[in-house]
Amino acid sequence: MYMNGTNIDNFRKDFERAMVELEEKYAIKIEMGTITYTGTSFTCSLKAVNMTEDGLDQFTKDLLDSDSWFKSVFNKRFKEGRHVFKIIGYNPKKKNGIVCKRDDNETFFWNYNYLKAQDISIFY
Repeated sequence: MYMNGTNIDNFRKDFERAMVELEEKYAIKIEMGTITYTGTSFTCSLKAVNMTEDGLDQFTKDLLDSDSWFKSVFNKRFKEGRHVFKIIGYNPKKKNGIVCKRDDNETFFWNYNYLKAQDISIFY
């Protein structure tokens, strides 16, 4: 495989799909970090996070337990521009810590305060 942006993006998507079985088997979430590449090789970091019994990472579970707004919008969708996003988690290490999956399965991080300021009716 020649390493270019398109091939790396495709690899990341395929890798995420391939990891689903291992994530379920070992009750972990596998996260791939930033990929750097040349024409012939690439490097990235991998992180495995333990999941709670209900399939959530501990950060998300803690926020669900302590924040009624987050609990009300968790696993709900909202539309921004031409895309639909689903709120799937929380990562306190990110400036924009609300973890969302876009309709094309890309992961995005949204600002907590920005989303909380939106009219609750946008979430469905």
